[in-house]
Amino acid sequence: MTSSRDLSGRVAVVTGVSRRQGIGFAVAWRLAAMGAQLYVTHWVPHDEAQPWGADDIGMVRRELSAVSRVFDRSVDFADPAAPQQVIDEAVAEFGHVDILVANHARSVFGV
Repeated sequence: MTSSRDLSGRVAVVTGVSRRQGIGFAVAWRLAAMGAQLYVTHWVPHDEAQPWGADDIGMVRRELSAVSRVFDRSVDFADPAAPQQVIDEAVAEFGHVDILVANHARSVFGV
């Protein structure tokens, strides 16, 4: 599927961009391919504790940076202040935010 939608000049915040095989990466890459600049978050300690393990966050960053301007940050959204900090930092870095994709999640097996 291709899209002629041009997102040049737009800024997207995408959370949960920690694995190249993940939904967050796919969404971020597509937005970047459409011209959006990216502010992405990841939380590698969570992935390291999962059966699939963590990806190389440097590779994640490099692949996205090959398509668009990218700012990335490690964020634990268990901190109630984290969402506001992310938006504030994205606005400070890019001047505004146009798109928000909340993709972060914690996977827990059992109780």
